[in-house]
Amino acid sequence: MPLNARPAHLPEIIYDKIQTDISSEDVRNSLLDECSAAGPGGVVLVFEGHCKANALRGTDVPLSPGEILGHVKAEKRMAAHVASVLAMDPAEVESLFQGLAGELTQVEKDLADIWFEGQIVNGPGQDIAIALGTAWLFRPSTATSDPFDCDRECLPWNLGLPFCANVPGRSPATNVPCIGLRVPSSAIANPKLPTIFDAGWEGSLYYWYPGGKTMPHPHGPATCSAPLDEIVADAPRLGEVIPHIVRFKSKPL
Repeated sequence: MPLNARPAHLPEIIYDKIQTDISSEDVRNSLLDECSAAGPGGVVLVFEGHCKANALRGTDVPLSPGEILGHVKAEKRMAAHVASVLAMDPAEVESLFQGLAGELTQVEKDLADIWFEGQIVNGPGQDIAIALGTAWLFRPSTATSDPFDCDRECLPWNLGLPFCANVPGRSPATNVPCIGLRVPSSAIANPKLPTIFDAGWEGSLYYWYPGGKTMPHPHGPATCSAPLDEIVADAPRLGEVIPHIVRFKSKPL
């Protein structure tokens, strides 16, 4: 069955990724038919509906025992989420993140470790996930490597994170405080190669490409252009990550 023609209101780059990424002709053409019928005003909603129904349907990815994967968050957003669940001041959570990163005194670090164990692992924050639904994780060069043994400031650019994207209506953010989470393979369920359905509309349009590698932002710093292996999975809980986090800022342009 030939691929249906591109609806006029479907961006060519998304059409090309549908053709490259989706192997089932029935799935491809069903998506294109519904996008065509939706018209310009409804195509995003239809596309996102297909994404929700088909998340985590990519090829299985085997992970090695003891392997550590990385996940990067904007610190203030993560702190605000944790604070809302635990009824805390976000600034206090950020201070505890500093302790978990080993940036404060030994006493403050010990207190942060106690807080993480008591509030996140075994307390009211035990259901906090590191992402909403699906988590995007990157793999180091070898299964025994630390994912953050690299130029950390380049990670938001090399991972193609949305806050660094140069998209209509907003400019890329630089010097953004970030936290890096080390996620053990034992905490990762349903690891898959990402598909267009995991990327969603904006991701497919601006900062994702098929193939299992990150797509570094082309407008980023010249030294930040290294793609990394990436997977998607059911979002692990924050209490399942290695509590010794890393803190850094995205490299300025």
